[in-house]
Amino acid sequence: MIVFNFSFSLSDCTVGKGLGNGDSGGSKIALYNGECPAPDMEDYFNLNWVDQTAFNMKVFKFDDAKVLEIECTVKIYGMGEDSPQDCAQARVVKITYDM
Repeated sequence: MIVFNFSFSLSDCTVGKGLGNGDSGGSKIALYNGECPAPDMEDYFNLNWVDQTAFNMKVFKFDDAKVLEIECTVKIYGMGEDSPQDCAQARVVKITYDM
């Protein structure tokens, strides 16, 4: 038996309708910028990054679609390859001061 050791991460995730069936009328919204959720989507859809392979979000209806479609690119990393850093550590906090 051959065993492969690898890890993977989700990236460039989108949500919408008509994504996977070649429908030119499909509509989509970008949930991720690279391997991490887009900051504005975290608030808008309550998108919560769990780890490199999972996220949580509110379920919603997209136009008149009966199915909510989510597409992500899956990046595969072999043994010894660096996987992306955790999104929780990658966040930058913006602090503003009123003077």
